[in-house]
Amino acid sequence: MWGAADAFHMSWIRLSGDVTLTADVRFPPEGGAIPLKKAVLIVRQSLDPDSAYADVAIHGDGHITLQYRETKGGETADITSPEHRSTRLRIERKGDQFTMYTGPVDGKLTSSGSVKIMLQDPVYVGIGMCSHKVDAVETAVFSKVKIERAAK
Repeated sequence: MWGAADAFHMSWIRLSGDVTLTADVRFPPEGGAIPLKKAVLIVRQSLDPDSAYADVAIHGDGHITLQYRETKGGETADITSPEHRSTRLRIERKGDQFTMYTGPVDGKLTSSGSVKIMLQDPVYVGIGMCSHKVDAVETAVFSKVKIERAAK
């Protein structure tokens, strides 16, 4: 998940409108030390490899980013959170604004970056895993996954 196209596994639903996705995310200790593997909470325009998207990603080395591709086929960019090794992650979509939240499982989440990405409804909202190595199989544990939609 980088550059102009992605290869990863994702579980998703299609939704329209504002949405907040929160989950506790961790890598099992026996998972190895691939620093750029990542587990993500993602909002994506399509399932195409070069789709526009925004996600909150925790990497194997513990750093957390708000990654995004503004346009189909464009390059991926990111904003790095000052939090490191947080285990509760959140991505919030309000209109075209996507905000990353991070924090401990039993503490307060804090905003650590946002970006404007224009996605058309409906979008794909879900969780995903990327090994960042073609021949590797990686695992992440997602728990307390919660999707909240704006009141109408």
